Amino acid sequence: MSQQAPSGAIDIFITLPSNDPSVSPPSNTDYTTILPQEITLNGTWVVALQSILYEPTSANEALYLYSSLVEPSVVGSQYVQLMQTIPGVSAIGPTIYQQAEPLIFREVRFTSISEIEMELRDGNGIAPTLTGNTIITLLFRRVN
Repeated sequence: MSQQAPSGAIDIFITLPSNDPSVSPPSNTDYTTILPQEITLNGTWVVALQSILYEPTSANEALYLYSSLVEPSVVGSQYVQLMQTIPGVSAIGPTIYQQAEPLIFREVRFTSISEIEMELRDGNGIAPTLTGNTIITLLFRRVN
């Protein structure tokens, strides 16, 4: 079943917890969330990382969030679907909550969305070791 985004909508927030039963495969760094209903976006939309909650097991310089939602762009010498660079943490410990500042919007590739693929990597392109649940909140914004 398809669900239309309201024609007057400005912002839509979608939260993607890695421990949701619809996530495949079970992972807190690379996962695909199957939405309960397909979302149809009329017009042109952009998406940004609004926040991320995760529990690192080691310090890291930065994490890189990739998503199938966004148009590929040139980063260095590669063409990738990078959504956001997430500042690193200096020590392991409790759960880290980071709000994206500033919000960096990327054009959404699809007008119909039934699943969302997310991938976290460190600076070496390796999935970081995280414990617990990762929760990513995305902000969709209609631009016309």
